[in-house]
Amino acid sequence: MSKEMPRMMLMPNHSAMDPAMIHMVKGVENKGVFIRNEYNKILDYIKCPEKEEQDIIVREIQIVQSQGADWKQPNWDALLGGKGQRAAKAN
Repeated sequence: MSKEMPRMMLMPNHSAMDPAMIHMVKGVENKGVFIRNEYNKILDYIKCPEKEEQDIIVREIQIVQSQGADWKQPNWDALLGGKGQRAAKAN
């Protein structure tokens, strides 16, 4: 019996995680986006102080979660206007 590896979602800061592990995504004003698991532990932190960028990141992660197993990788550079590279360097 072979188990399939979960598909990993590449985040704007170039970390990778399984969307099934995400329980909560929250943008904090002037800080960034916190991604937490079901035990309220921080899985990832994406530094982006702009509210518009936080809203885009939160919305896209929620869309991926709602798509189930057939999710598509968000194009962070297109969505954030090239700011995805800047978010990676900030972290």
